[in-house]
Amino acid sequence: MKKRLTFLLVGFLCLNLSISTFPLALNSFTTEILMHKLVFEPFKWLGSILLFISGFFTISRLIKMISENVTKQNSFNREALWIALIILGFIFIAFNNFLVSIAAFVFSAFYGIMDANVHRKSRYYNN
Repeated sequence: MKKRLTFLLVGFLCLNLSISTFPLALNSFTTEILMHKLVFEPFKWLGSILLFISGFFTISRLIKMISENVTKQNSFNREALWIALIILGFIFIAFNNFLVSIAAFVFSAFYGIMDANVHRKSRYYNN
């Protein structure tokens, strides 16, 4: 419980910091401004990208834990609260920047589900 809550908070904190430190706004997105920011502010880019990567990795780890519990123990009712919290967090991030929120959700969901070990053990399905 504490581990999941920590992953959730750290992931969304990293994504929010990534949005706030990203040096471009969508309304001023031109190649001239992009190159100017990339040349003269490279550490903002690097910091923002590293925060984004660490944010979606921690949330994907949480999605991995949830998907493993749902498939192995058939406990969707117990995990529904965590799924709702993750979706709510992405909705709150979408108010700041919609594209970053969608990208982080897609990356973390795909990576978390792909990384999950979901082999069931039963008498009918032998693994």
